[in-house]
Amino acid sequence: MASAVFAQNETVNAGVSDMNKPGWIKKGYRGFLEIAGGADIKKSMGSMTVNTTHGRQFSSWFFMGGGIGYTYSTTKAYYRVPDDPKKYYYTDPHHLFYTYMDMRLTIPTRSRIYPFLDFKIGPAFGQSPGYINGQAGARYALNKNLGVSLSMYYTNIHISIAPAAIMGVTTAFDF
Repeated sequence: MASAVFAQNETVNAGVSDMNKPGWIKKGYRGFLEIAGGADIKKSMGSMTVNTTHGRQFSSWFFMGGGIGYTYSTTKAYYRVPDDPKKYYYTDPHHLFYTYMDMRLTIPTRSRIYPFLDFKIGPAFGQSPGYINGQAGARYALNKNLGVSLSMYYTNIHISIAPAAIMGVTTAFDF
């Protein structure tokens, strides 16, 4: 009577990188297209934002790049009519163009969903001297090169009359 015994090794090969697994973020060039909508309820301000960011993914954790963006916001303000003592609202639109530096910290997981933190800062042109934006959200990897993100954001812009803190939701496509 003969018996054969075979032992299997369950360890991962040391030479195989996690970056080769499906869904992980590749190092190298990376670009984003973001569309966002938000509001500052306290000041009755709504906004719509479009950003494009391009840069380098240095590791599965860290991205750094730069971009340009546009924010359209409206403010409802009180004004008195000279012949009428009652106050009324009117809508005051603001157009904000800006450039920014972007840093993104992604927490890699073994699934296709990655939580991330994103921070943008830069000069603005027009009615505001600066642009600051922070985001927290999650990215879903479509494949090794493409993904979609959903995040909550906080933006602080300084419009000619007063600073405005805007909170909202961002949807992004990355390539």
